[in-house]
Amino acid sequence: MTEVRNSEAPADSAAALRSRVAGAPISWGVCEVPDWGFQLEPGRVLSEMRGLGLAATEFGPVGFLEDEPAARAEQLAAYGLRAVGGFLPVLLHDPGHDPLPEVDAFIDGCLASGAGVVVLAAFTGVDGYDARPVLDDEGWSTMLANFDRITDRAEERGVVACVHPHVGTMVESGEETERVLAGSRVGLCVDTGHLLVGGADPVALTARHPERVVHVHLKDVDDRLAAQVRAGEQTFGEAVRAGMFRPLLIIFALAAALPAQAAGLTERQACLKLIGTARALHLAGEKKRGDYRCKRHPVDSDFVFTLRFDGPGEPKDASHLLGHYAVDQKTREVYQWDLTTSQRGAPLTPPPRSGKKSRA
Repeated sequence: MTEVRNSEAPADSAAALRSRVAGAPISWGVCEVPDWGFQLEPGRVLSEMRGLGLAATEFGPVGFLEDEPAARAEQLAAYGLRAVGGFLPVLLHDPGHDPLPEVDAFIDGCLASGAGVVVLAAFTGVDGYDARPVLDDEGWSTMLANFDRITDRAEERGVVACVHPHVGTMVESGEETERVLAGSRVGLCVDTGHLLVGGADPVALTARHPERVVHVHLKDVDDRLAAQVRAGEQTFGEAVRAGMFRPLLIIFALAAALPAQAAGLTERQACLKLIGTARALHLAGEKKRGDYRCKRHPVDSDFVFTLRFDGPGEPKDASHLLGHYAVDQKTREVYQWDLTTSQRGAPLTPPPRSGKKSRA
């Protein structure tokens, strides 16, 4: 998630939130690491992003999208998407290497594509994220100076740079992240998953440095597997293949475009109707019924779904997004959910009237 800078905020809160949320190809397994696994084609990834209601994406690894910036922008626009920036692994700790030419080339692509965020990973110099060297004082001094050089260059050219603490890079742990923030002026990308694997508390880190946060990657991880990585019992790659990155359970997001005849429904009435449709679809083992399409997410013992209206002639985007909702996993009450404060609002559905467990 990133804030859209130098633009006028949309009038309603739902539209304002959507304007700050983007996808990333890594969520579809598209990765720069050699032999990472099967790599999906751009057409499928981009169409599924749009089907989820996303309006923007990071670039993904080099070669995933078109190389020429204008062609890349056209490629994204064909799926109703725009670019926000992307992930750039770059060597920063070697005194004999100047990272600015690589960064400038990346910024060229950002500017030509209308993107504004350079997400820096402190590359170790070796492919993959399973091992890394230990930096001496000279290496740290060089890396911190390069972070400032890149920060200044990005600002001069009208974009923003941030460091992405990432497992298997030179900035991985909470202690290393704090050292970078104390010793440089670079912004911070809070990646909740990588920080947790690295032994840091992303919430506490954000609370200590709110003014440095310019970009967020929302992820969740299996704590048992993360602990094994920290203890050296598994490599990062082995843990990823074992399922370390988990579906997000924090937010129940209901994104649905309602048909015109339902426009007069109150939010509560619409939610009741849509939630009931989704449950009926799931219980019947169906993916589509009438004009509604439902996707059940593979979350252990929890009922989490995405539902959208797919009727003929209706918009296929999230222009009629109702809002964001949280589901109490025990009572099944549905609440309005404020993403900015992470707090529940008023309940939209009553709990089940009988003592029987919900089949959902």
